[in-house]
Amino acid sequence: MRKWNIKTATAIVLTLLAAAVVYAQVSVAGQTFYYNYVETVNPDTGARSQSNKKGKGAYITFTENSCYESDDKGTSAKYPLISAYPFNYEGEENNLYVFIHSRYDDWFMSFKKDYTRIANQPFSDQLDIYERAEPPRR
Repeated sequence: MRKWNIKTATAIVLTLLAAAVVYAQVSVAGQTFYYNYVETVNPDTGARSQSNKKGKGAYITFTENSCYESDDKGTSAKYPLISAYPFNYEGEENNLYVFIHSRYDDWFMSFKKDYTRIANQPFSDQLDIYERAEPPRR
C-alpha cells in the first residue's frame, strides 16, 4: 500500500480543485440562456436607474471559451456585426467570470459563477444588469 506524503497529497488536492474550477467555467458550453434587462448601475456612485431597455433581453450562447449574442437556437443574432466577434473568456475578477469582446477590448461582460446574472459594460461607464429568465413567449 502506497503512503502519501503531505506534499503529494497537497498537489493532488490542488490539481483536483483547479480541474473543478475549469469544469465550472466551461460547464455551460453549448448552452443558450435568455437574459432579461433589470437595471443600469453607475459603478462609481452606485446610482441605479431604469433605461429604455426595460422589458428587453438577449440570448447568450456559450462555447468552451467564449460567448456571443444569438437567437434562441444559438445561431445568428440581430446585430451580425457585433455578434460576429465573440466575447472571449479572460478569467476571474471579483468572484465573477469576465468575458471581453474580441474586437472592442473596452466592452466586457461579467457573469456570476452560476451564470444567473450579467453585468454588461458596452463602451460606457454604466453597467447594464441582466438576469437569466424564461424567454418571452412568441
